[in-house]
Amino acid sequence: MAPRALPAAVAAVAAALKVSKATRNGARVTVAGTISSRAKGKVTIAYAQKVGHATVTMKKTVTVAKGRWSTTLTLPRSLTRGSAARGKGPVTVTCAGTAAVKRATAKHAVSIARAKRATKSDVGEEQGPGAQAPRLIARLRADGRRTAAAVSAAGG
Repeated sequence: MAPRALPAAVAAVAAALKVSKATRNGARVTVAGTISSRAKGKVTIAYAQKVGHATVTMKKTVTVAKGRWSTTLTLPRSLTRGSAARGKGPVTVTCAGTAAVKRATAKHAVSIARAKRATKSDVGEEQGPGAQAPRLIARLRADGRRTAAAVSAAGG
């Protein structure tokens, strides 16, 4: 019987590691990205920021699912107080690599999340003295009382 031929070694492909989102909102940094669909296993996310002369680093390892990964890092108090609260360090994502996928590293700048736009109810435009009158009058009518204050508030 002839010996069996061994399959040729499969060359490892590039990981195609990309960071699609790195946003800081208060004490949280949300990081998300993609990697080659052939990549299995985990990626390590590291966030580093200088505080004075020291560098504070946060690391987290997450599992890759269907070529995607995402996580939220909760920053320590030292990065959420004083001038450090406005800082934004880089995020470095590393994939260790496997037989099918080469080792890869991606670096991305962290952006600060935009403040939510204020609406009229947030600002209090409708919160003036006349804004409460219709509800007050309705409540008094439901109780069967009609006071002089309710009549003057209604403008009648």
